[in-house]
Amino acid sequence: MYISYEYYRIFYHVARCGNLTKAAEGLHIAQPALSQSIRRLENELGVPLFDRKNHRIYLNEQGKLLEKRLIPLMGSIDNLKDELWESV
Repeated sequence: MYISYEYYRIFYHVARCGNLTKAAEGLHIAQPALSQSIRRLENELGVPLFDRKNHRIYLNEQGKLLEKRLIPLMGSIDNLKDELWESV
């Protein structure tokens, strides 16, 4: 199973913002496309990552675990990009 980095990046941004509209604005993508990416990630992983209530979303236990695991990975990827640019 291959899950695109982009889906993880979108999930991470939504988890940090706690709001789909703000996350979509921050990522410069349409909110329906962002929602679709989150649904695809949940389908690929086979678990829901958010609880949805009254037009709001909240990280559930699986979402909190994924966010926790992504924090160091996303930081490493960002650092790798910087290191590559510095090596040029």
